[in-house]
Amino acid sequence: MRMHGKVMTLAAVAGMALGLGLAPAPGWAGAEEDANNSRAAELYRQDQAERHAIMDTGTQGWSKQQTNELRTNDARRREEMLDLLRAGGLHTSRDFLHAAMIFQHGTNAADYRLAHGLAVVSAALNPDNRLAQWMVAASWDRYMRHRGRPQWYGTQYTLSDSGQKTLAPMDESAVSDEERSQHGISALQELRNPPEADGTLSGEQ
Repeated sequence: MRMHGKVMTLAAVAGMALGLGLAPAPGWAGAEEDANNSRAAELYRQDQAERHAIMDTGTQGWSKQQTNELRTNDARRREEMLDLLRAGGLHTSRDFLHAAMIFQHGTNAADYRLAHGLAVVSAALNPDNRLAQWMVAASWDRYMRHRGRPQWYGTQYTLSDSGQKTLAPMDESAVSDEERSQHGISALQELRNPPEADGTLSGEQ
């Protein structure tokens, strides 16, 4: 589990959150999954449902109206999730994963860095949460791409006007295939020659 090339501990992530004006709720490190925050789950459901609804239309690319509506709704969801974070309303691995996905669909480096920190917490609270492990890598890749640097893991693609997916530029020496596997990502050779089906764990866009 990496951030800035170093092992990221729960204490360090909590410190980063506090630096952003956020406060983890008391007892969050040992919370049970049945204590999931229902509002965070609903924001995540909305995020995914809206994207799948657009994809299910079968059109190549999204219309300007769809894009504008999605951006408006994404901004609203980020604002509400930030309120939940500041109130200490997130407790479980799933809560932090839901928050990470909301900020993964942000617009700037601060959003993507926060998404990464939240994903790291989610994965640390439940190392068996495969989607959280994937999100750790995906959020880091997106953060690096936004800063004009190559991704590390191979989760980010570019989409041509014809709908052709191409692997975005990578720093192939940054992580090993073993590390990619730990995050549910295929080996480098497979990433260069992907199968027809999209094998990402989240289906997020």
